[in-house]
Amino acid sequence: MIVHNLKIKYEYAKAIASKEKTFELRKDDRNFQVGDYIAFEVVNRPNMATPEGVIYHRVRRILDENIYKITYKLSNVSEYGLDPEYCILAIKAINVVNIPSSPEYVSIAEEKGAYHCPPGPKEKI
Repeated sequence: MIVHNLKIKYEYAKAIASKEKTFELRKDDRNFQVGDYIAFEVVNRPNMATPEGVIYHRVRRILDENIYKITYKLSNVSEYGLDPEYCILAIKAINVVNIPSSPEYVSIAEEKGAYHCPPGPKEKI
């Protein structure tokens, strides 16, 4: 399991944060594998004096609170027009703020710089 730190343009980060985009097209120069994770870093930002600036902060917060697990990899299908050097990755958000207690997720959160916050005891109503 590897955590890939990838840069992403704001327009695509916004679509991922809203769950509209559940895939990523990338050059396969990192040997992406199903089961690996992606941590995104937004590389550009809109004019912060506009309403889009408020949305930008929400997008950054969502990307900082999540890591994206690669659940499927499509590659080597040049007959469908996909360049052999590229791949399409299906991704699923995993919240790293309230992550499960498994060692795998704890190590991922630590790599991303997040803190493990297990749920507290259940209270009776």
